[in-house]
Amino acid sequence: MTRSDPAGRMGARLAPDAVEATVADLGRSLDYSTRSLGLRMLDHDADGAAVRVPGRVLARLRERPGVSPAPTSWPEPR
Repeated sequence: MTRSDPAGRMGARLAPDAVEATVADLGRSLDYSTRSLGLRMLDHDADGAAVRVPGRVLARLRERPGVSPAPTSWPEPR
């Protein structure tokens, strides 16, 4: 909570920057991002790709074959 916004919401002009994710299969990740999530590919090069919504880059995907997938569940807090 802040003085300017008692509910603690971020202002319309304040937003986090794009996230960067390492993926094992760039093609599969781009297919999922564009078909399932509705994102658009902004650029693509040998190192990776950027996906966006209109006016904003949301993620930069970097391919690293063989990288392990993220865990499907997190350990319980102690």
